[in-house]
Amino acid sequence: MTLEFRRLGIPNTNHAPPPLILVVLHLFCLNAAARQSKVDSLEKILSNHPQPDTVRFNAMVNLAYELPDTESERALALIDSAISMGKNISLPFDWALAYRNRAIINYYQGRTEPALKAIDEAIVQARKCENAPQLANCLWIKGVLLDVDSKSREAIKYHQEAAAIYEKLKHPDQVAQCYNSISACYTNLSEYKISLEYLQKALKYYETLKDSLQMGVVLGNISLINKRLENYDRALEVQKKAYDILKGRGDMFSESDCLMKIGNIYDSKEQPEEAFKYYRMSYAINKEHGLVRNQASLTGNMGIAYTSMKEYDSAFIYLREAVKLIGDIGERKNLGVSYLSLSTCLLEAEDATLQRNGFIAAKKFNDAEKYLTAALALFREAEMPGLESSALGALASLYGKTGRYKEAYEHNARFTTLKDSLLNDEKKDEIRRLEIQYEFEKNEALLKAEHDAQLKQEKTIRYAIIGGIILAVIAALLMLRSYRRRMIAQSLQKQAELQAQMAETEMKVLRLQMNPHFIFNSLNSISDYVRKNRTEEADIYLGKFAKVMRMSLENSEQKEITLAEDLKGLEIYLQLEARRLNNKFDFEILIDGGIDPEDILVPPMLLQPFVENSIWHGIAPKDGKGNIRIHISRKGAMLNCVVTDDGVGQKGKKAGSNLTGNTSMGVKITQARIDMLNKMKKSNASLEVIDSGQGVRVELLLPLMTAF
Repeated sequence: MTLEFRRLGIPNTNHAPPPLILVVLHLFCLNAAARQSKVDSLEKILSNHPQPDTVRFNAMVNLAYELPDTESERALALIDSAISMGKNISLPFDWALAYRNRAIINYYQGRTEPALKAIDEAIVQARKCENAPQLANCLWIKGVLLDVDSKSREAIKYHQEAAAIYEKLKHPDQVAQCYNSISACYTNLSEYKISLEYLQKALKYYETLKDSLQMGVVLGNISLINKRLENYDRALEVQKKAYDILKGRGDMFSESDCLMKIGNIYDSKEQPEEAFKYYRMSYAINKEHGLVRNQASLTGNMGIAYTSMKEYDSAFIYLREAVKLIGDIGERKNLGVSYLSLSTCLLEAEDATLQRNGFIAAKKFNDAEKYLTAALALFREAEMPGLESSALGALASLYGKTGRYKEAYEHNARFTTLKDSLLNDEKKDEIRRLEIQYEFEKNEALLKAEHDAQLKQEKTIRYAIIGGIILAVIAALLMLRSYRRRMIAQSLQKQAELQAQMAETEMKVLRLQMNPHFIFNSLNSISDYVRKNRTEEADIYLGKFAKVMRMSLENSEQKEITLAEDLKGLEIYLQLEARRLNNKFDFEILIDGGIDPEDILVPPMLLQPFVENSIWHGIAPKDGKGNIRIHISRKGAMLNCVVTDDGVGQKGKKAGSNLTGNTSMGVKITQARIDMLNKMKKSNASLEVIDSGQGVRVELLLPLMTAF
């Protein structure tokens, strides 16, 4: 007789919300690095999002789920804080997920009653929001918790309701998981035929889905049925097959579960040394991850193994620790099994051993009877006839040793009747027949599939020959068509290249036209200084003019220059003209934030003609001092360049008129350059000159081009 723990896996509901309902319930099954990455990400969200709202609520709930099992107290505190925060804010939080995660964390820390309360609230919330996948998930968890609490018949109802929802949603993996859980309930009830039928249904689903991990879990449960029926060799064969599938998959819980079940089988085969070896391997895994519930079961099993090896001092230590741990958890079945083993130690150990372990040798029969009576009551309450028969047999033996023959006879009769009903040859044969029938149907299906595949292959070959001929003809026609298209495309490409070369040549001509126009106006300014005998000012002017000329010559062969270079030349030009006009005007160049003039590219000297017009046609004729403002900003995907002056405006033109009439040569050339730029870049560059009545505003929209 050994203790058991069960793999508790949540069906995957990634077909529909909520997105964080994962394939496995236990909190350490995920890859450690991937899980730590999730924890770090959620911690960052909490740190950056202190305000109480849905973002913080979900981050707290999900972080609690992802935290390692060693931080279970923090996980529960996070869940409780999230729920408390949510109750004070009227926002649509995912309450079902919060209470579901609270149930999970409580379960794995051995707190069955709080887990049941939390999952009941999760079910209420899932029904309220009509979230079918989450409702099914919560119903399934409620069934698992009830089964753990030795209420297997009640648990079956919840599993069946969950399976029905998943069938409607067409989620075969979740349906299979529910069948697996229903089977576990029937196994606890010793109804092995029904249990195996559900396992075989689940196995068919997983084979179709090619889910080897879950196939291994199902095989482990089939092994358990064979162990209960005392088919130990078959049980060991199937359980080791399951372990081979699960080993190295990263699912440490399933590995430890298999190791413990292998140990249980060896214990039943009366090979306690071998059993103890597997128990220790399983215990190490569960201790590393802090799973109290599983450690409790394994502690009891190691005590049972020591009992079988007649090492009673160690057996008492382990069994008493198991009783304490299991009592805290509230698992009645495993508590009863521990009581059975303690009674065995009491009856078999020597008096000196009993005294060393705090027992009175003269009272060992009374103490043993108390343990056995308590175990029998627990097994009856949990409706576990297989374990009940073991307790009856042990009591019958005890009463025989103490001379209470009537009670011994009565208990032995009940023991024999119950055991025969559970372990008769007919039932064993029926289980084996079901297994053989399943394998036969599986092989028959494989043979049929192979035959169908062969027929399909022959038909495919015939169609392939006919199709090949048709495809060859079509291919020849397509090649001819493709050749003609390629020739046309090459011709069009050559035309496009020729047009681009012509456009570039025209653009260079326009830039060359700009240079003599600018030089002519600048030389006039220098000549004016010389004529007025202002030699020193002429020298300064000439120096700045030389700098502008050098920049102009350097940029004249460039298609684009940086905005910084263009504005630098423009600034020197403005300084020149301001000096020439005796500082008759002030100017400013503004660049909006977010614009890097070193990274923006523009055609050279596009703004210069408009600045020149502002000076000579706007400010120069004006009475008093004037202002010129150059503003660079973004306008959607375009660069917006605006030149504004407060001069006399365009004489004889209506306010708001566009560029027409007797405009300067520089402006005409600029308009031509913009038209050419639109052709080359396929852009929507534009130029607009507006007379406001108190000056002129020029708006130049250029495509936004960057150097990097």
